[in-house]
Amino acid sequence: MHPGPGFRIRKNIERPSQEIIQQFRDFETPDVSDLMNRLYTMCADIHNMVNSAPLVGPACTVKVYPGDNMMVHKALDIAQPGDIVVVDTGGSYTNAVLGDLVANKAKH
Repeated sequence: MHPGPGFRIRKNIERPSQEIIQQFRDFETPDVSDLMNRLYTMCADIHNMVNSAPLVGPACTVKVYPGDNMMVHKALDIAQPGDIVVVDTGGSYTNAVLGDLVANKAKH
């Protein structure tokens, strides 16, 4: 038996060079989106949860199911300094997937 797609973990994330990441800091998100024919653009509901500062960096993406944050922990194990962890809860607001314990883990 093998895990289904809900438990698939990709540990080797292909990250762009720091030079490329720095170059993206000079552009606004809508400009980049327009140049890419609006492909790979996220919903505006997905935003920085801490403050309004723009985020630029490789994304570690996670899809969770209500009440289960195990994959958030796994993403934090894989994330490197400068990575941005993006959590998709499927729009559910019924359960928290990130509390004090997970936030402290993310800081370290």
